[in-house]
Amino acid sequence: GTPIGRRTLDWATAVFTAVWGLLCTCLASASRKSEVSLPAGVPFDRSRLSRASLTWRFAGGGGGHVAAPPAERLRTLRGGDFAVLAPPPAKNDQFGETFGAHPIWLPFEPGEPTNAAAALAEVELAFPVAPGARRSVPLFCSAVDMTPIRHSEIDAVLRLLLLCIMGAAEAARYSVHSLRIACACALLANGCSHAMIQAFCRWKTTQSISTYARLDPVVYGAH
Repeated sequence: GTPIGRRTLDWATAVFTAVWGLLCTCLASASRKSEVSLPAGVPFDRSRLSRASLTWRFAGGGGGHVAAPPAERLRTLRGGDFAVLAPPPAKNDQFGETFGAHPIWLPFEPGEPTNAAAALAEVELAFPVAPGARRSVPLFCSAVDMTPIRHSEIDAVLRLLLLCIMGAAEAARYSVHSLRIACACALLANGCSHAMIQAFCRWKTTQSISTYARLDPVVYGAH
């Protein structure tokens, strides 16, 4: 019911389903803003996550990947199911030769409010796409006509959401990139090695780890 720009916040609507899916996916996969949304005036291309980038692996399904699974199966996700993202080419991997062959595995975790697999299932249900069209449709759209989410749009929506729970000065400290940093910090807090963090966040050097993977105050204090 909260006004968010020209919209009214309703997590059941398609646009906010896409926003929530984008935020949860960036937090869980350390995806860059350029991978999940587009700059103004730039056409959608293979450097962004498309619906074809997303496949599913279901528990008891024989280990194969499923594209465009039946809606009923997406509504009944269970432990052992995975949403699987194929990383697109990135600024540090322009031809997808380094990270493109290493899928991002996002497990379904019942009861986890920011679970990316659950959020992506809702995106699939809110924006159904025929199997043959998945390559040309962005993973996250701002309308059911499959309009891509733009940088300015997700920046504005995130800021308005933050202003619902904090002051303007605090909200100004955060951006979509903060989710990528949060992923690195969470991995560090959970005891992941620097090599694992580098692999999960798709960094080519360890320099980024020292910049972004910061110790949580509680973990720091415990040590």
